[in-house]
Amino acid sequence: MAVQGLTITLSTGATATVVAGSRAGTSGAGRGYIRVVLTNRGTGSAYLGDSTTLATGYQLTSGETRELTLGPTDTLYASSTGTAPVLHVIRLGETT
Repeated sequence: MAVQGLTITLSTGATATVVAGSRAGTSGAGRGYIRVVLTNRGTGSAYLGDSTTLATGYQLTSGETRELTLGPTDTLYASSTGTAPVLHVIRLGETT
């Protein structure tokens, strides 16, 4: 199983950033479920959801950790409207 660890610094503004599940061009073909562990190490809140997520998705506050499972065609996005949060991400089962 592929394991990736990365840090994503979100910019403030009206754009959501892909966090996991993008696997461009495969539309889920050949990809199983992905486990994602997210920790917000920044000072502002991050909002998780689809590509339209701004400040209306699931709020991941500073210091909070969540584990999610994404389906074969799911893509997780994150955004911020205040101070830029820093997400520490572990992706299990994704290679892109």
